[in-house]
Amino acid sequence: SFLDLEGNQLQSVNLTIFESLGLMLINGNPLLKVLGGGPLNVQDQWESKWSVLLSNNPWDCCRALPLKRWLNSHQAIIPNLVDIHCMRGNLTELVPLFEISDSNLTCIPEPPIPFQQSSYFHAIIGVLVVVSLILTTVLLF
Repeated sequence: SFLDLEGNQLQSVNLTIFESLGLMLINGNPLLKVLGGGPLNVQDQWESKWSVLLSNNPWDCCRALPLKRWLNSHQAIIPNLVDIHCMRGNLTELVPLFEISDSNLTCIPEPPIPFQQSSYFHAIIGVLVVVSLILTTVLLF
């Protein structure tokens, strides 16, 4: 038996509730996560009867290292492994996900921009100076 969930705008899938299936199609969905005891956890006893299609999903390259490791250890149940790619922003990597080096699948967050004096900052200072001058003038008279 199989379940076709292709192109359904899925946000998450819990694989543990589908253990009786032989094939589950979840490609073409904006999957954020696949649940089941951890990222993409398929119990070993199911692997001989499962096939999972994961292509055409916008996997985020910055968060794809656990997915890549899972793909590498579960290749037997993923018939379209070469069609699984990840994205950096709006760009899709041309190399299949399982071939991308681990160091390219984690992203260092950009450091926060230190406080910069901007025109907005100068405008606020100008308003505060004017208000303080008005208050000083009012209090003196």
